[in-house]
Amino acid sequence: MTSPQHQITVPSVENVVYETLRDFIVGGEYLPGHRLHLAELATQFGVSTMPVRGALARLTNEGLVRQLPRRGATVAPLDLAEYLELQDLRIGIETMAARYGVEHLDDARLAEMKRILGELWEETEVESIIALEWDAYIALYGAPGRRRTVDLVQEYGRLAERYTRFMYGFDFKQTRAAKRLAQVVEACERGDGDAVAELIASHMSEDARRVAGALEVRIEEEQR
Repeated sequence: MTSPQHQITVPSVENVVYETLRDFIVGGEYLPGHRLHLAELATQFGVSTMPVRGALARLTNEGLVRQLPRRGATVAPLDLAEYLELQDLRIGIETMAARYGVEHLDDARLAEMKRILGELWEETEVESIIALEWDAYIALYGAPGRRRTVDLVQEYGRLAERYTRFMYGFDFKQTRAAKRLAQVVEACERGDGDAVAELIASHMSEDARRVAGALEVRIEEEQR
């Protein structure tokens, strides 16, 4: 029970429910097809159905939940076509951001990328590797006056996150992210924005092939 002056507002409750459910879905705790019962979730979170309904609507808009007639809300299936479309969009946005970022790269942002790279070589946990990767590329893209670009990068990256984690479940190599970032940092030091853009596009295309392969494996396993 919170005191009156510290009571959580409804939007804050909805955000907590939304982020928690999103983590369950993206992290694989709730698998595709899992039923999301409104009343059960409200009981689980100790809230009314209103914030749960709002959270499910947001997850539906994000493509993580499907609303089905007479079945209610379920976790959406992994959709390769959707992921490939997201990767195409991300390649377009992030290669543009990379060229601009290299052109306006200052010493502080380059030093931050190198610092993150050092940590990435030593990191072994998937969650930390994903977070460090994000921090490094946001440092590259975050040139002054490019807030909208960074917002778009984060929005589409967030939409693709479920597939990234799914891929890591099938094909995780500890040093892959560090090796990729090392190539990017080296090209940044040369001031070669085109090379950085080509590396990023190549890495994303490689991820798309890995996700496609992992989905094929899952389909074969389900058909046995």
